[in-house]
Amino acid sequence: MLELIFLVSAFRKEDASAYRHSKQSDYADAKVDHKAIFKHRATWFCAAYFLAYVGTETAISGWVVTFMLRSRNATPYLASLASSGFWIGMAIGRLVLGFGTDRMGVRRATVLYFLCAIGLEVLFAVLSSPVGLVVVMTGLGFVLGPMFPSGVVVLTRLLPAKLHISAVSFVASLGQVGGAFLPFAIGAVVQSLGIGVFRIAILVQTVLALAVWIGYARLRSHIAPQHTARAETARND
Repeated sequence: MLELIFLVSAFRKEDASAYRHSKQSDYADAKVDHKAIFKHRATWFCAAYFLAYVGTETAISGWVVTFMLRSRNATPYLASLASSGFWIGMAIGRLVLGFGTDRMGVRRATVLYFLCAIGLEVLFAVLSSPVGLVVVMTGLGFVLGPMFPSGVVVLTRLLPAKLHISAVSFVASLGQVGGAFLPFAIGAVVQSLGIGVFRIAILVQTVLALAVWIGYARLRSHIAPQHTARAETARND
């Protein structure tokens, strides 16, 4: 209910007409071919990135409680704190790290966050103290916080504004597919090899997401001349 109230209040004046008016140069042609998003490599790179990243994020939150209980003999209270700490850290990181991301540039900053996340996951794999693991999980959520918004920011810099809504909807949907599939895949592996493989699985998934991000971040805008200013901003980043 609170979300409904805040969203309606914040966006009460934002509708399709207002959006198109703010993007007049992009909507000079009233007809928008939404299938055009599939012709851009940026769409597919971003989709692959969200598939890997959202799947990793969901797998961590979905399996960390079971891992803490079965592998680290944590109390139910501490096990639940690990999941809560992860999401609290993510909320704070998404709010706080945005300032540093703007200063460093979204591409470079996200690589740095990934490297920090990999370091924390290695620490998570070797630590045995439940309290220490709760702290690590909170830190991991903190550095993962900006990664989803960063993917959207890069995508909107690479595509014409008239394709933003369709493209973001598509890649976000594929991200949710990753969020459903990867935790299920980990569950299948856990059933065969034991809960201990969870710590290795999330590390591998994070490295995979980083590899996709590096390829995605190397793309450069090929937007038409009227978008030169925005494209130049993306290059400088």
